[in-house]
Amino acid sequence: MAACDLLEFLLAQGLALRHGWSDPEPGARNVRKVASVEGEIPVSVVLRHFSEPRSRFPGVNAIEVRSDHARVVGLALEEYLIQAG
Repeated sequence: MAACDLLEFLLAQGLALRHGWSDPEPGARNVRKVASVEGEIPVSVVLRHFSEPRSRFPGVNAIEVRSDHARVVGLALEEYLIQAG
């Protein structure tokens, strides 16, 4: 799953895992799972890494990366959210 690859990459960059994948709070539209890390997401590093051609990165519709969160939208439009801070 692409969201797991992104979370693993963030941890490899030195961010600490606050909690792994869990169900979102009720009312979270289209969000399937939520994870949380401590620290600020290095936006330019993440975008550069995931913009490179990779043979094993799963297909996605979109990846949104900001310093306080990253969102992966899968092929079925399901969303995975990684919160940071």
